[in-house]
Amino acid sequence: MKIKYTQCIRLDEVTTRLYQEGDDEEIVALLRSAFDLWAVLPNPLEVWKWKYRQSPLETHIIVSTVGEEVVGAGHCIKLNVKLGNRVLTSFYDDDYVTKPEYRKLGVYKAITNLTDKVKKDASADFCYWITSNPIILTKTMIHEQVTFPAPFSDLIRVKNIDQFIEKFSIEETSLLRASYLSKKEATKPIPSPRTDFSIIDVELFDERFESFWDKISDNYDYFLMRNNDYMNWRFNQNPNLKYKVKAAISNGKIIGCVVIEVFNDKGYLDSSIFDLLFHPNRIDVISPLFEEAIHYCDSLNVDCMSLTTMQDNKYQKIAESLGFFIAPYASDVHVMFWGYNEYFYHNICSLRPEKTYFSYSDYY
Repeated sequence: MKIKYTQCIRLDEVTTRLYQEGDDEEIVALLRSAFDLWAVLPNPLEVWKWKYRQSPLETHIIVSTVGEEVVGAGHCIKLNVKLGNRVLTSFYDDDYVTKPEYRKLGVYKAITNLTDKVKKDASADFCYWITSNPIILTKTMIHEQVTFPAPFSDLIRVKNIDQFIEKFSIEETSLLRASYLSKKEATKPIPSPRTDFSIIDVELFDERFESFWDKISDNYDYFLMRNNDYMNWRFNQNPNLKYKVKAAISNGKIIGCVVIEVFNDKGYLDSSIFDLLFHPNRIDVISPLFEEAIHYCDSLNVDCMSLTTMQDNKYQKIAESLGFFIAPYASDVHVMFWGYNEYFYHNICSLRPEKTYFSYSDYY
């Protein structure tokens, strides 16, 4: 699809267009200058190419230039998301950046205008993005963009509470210590029963998973659709991060899986549960998968495990029974939505926490 679009400001100095070969290094340089997450990467160009050029997902990259120089960029990824009883066309907006000397001159607006045209041409039902920027949050609230109707719960499981407090410079520790001690005393290290299934390590999402992806969306009214190509790209081909995948299998069929990331932050081992999914008729695999994730992290001497889930759903209740508790810091990450039709707004505003699946896997 070719889109002809030009936004000119400052006497026609700035042109906004779709990505062209050769833009990549300048885009990455802009991202490194603006975002700490990009600045600390040892291989930022390789990660950018994996994320935006080698993905099985349809991705649009918008670029603003002055002459041959890239002065702004934005990225949007096309996703299929189940909402209610329909699978909708969605776009995830990410990594919007403008060179400092060109800010407040209309560059960002020109980029978002073109991305909006891309979305409308694709008959998008909605788009979403994740931000902690207070300026963007204020602007989006003014324009009546919406968030999930239920808040997130940030849960952690800690082995050494003193090490955790020191690492994250937590000043108010009395409530944290009380939560830690109560969970430690209440948690019983009794493995959950595994009647007709085993849990195995997975190196590749293969044909055993195909029917699993089709079934698990039945659990939810909000769910990012998955398939093998997407999951292998997301968790097996990332050039910067390594994940551990474990799956519950019964009679040769996958009935649940968990994805774990362990990372070393200057000698402190931290981890996150990115995905924990189960077959609609097999809620009994959730606790064993959690236990496998805990055992794996304990074997590596990980101090802190993290999990983000919708507040008061089944994941939170099971995690808390296994020693997780509410993190002592409030999440400053907000998921923002913009819809293009009434069906989206009606269904997003009526979601229930127990029927909503949103995890670290939905971040990019």
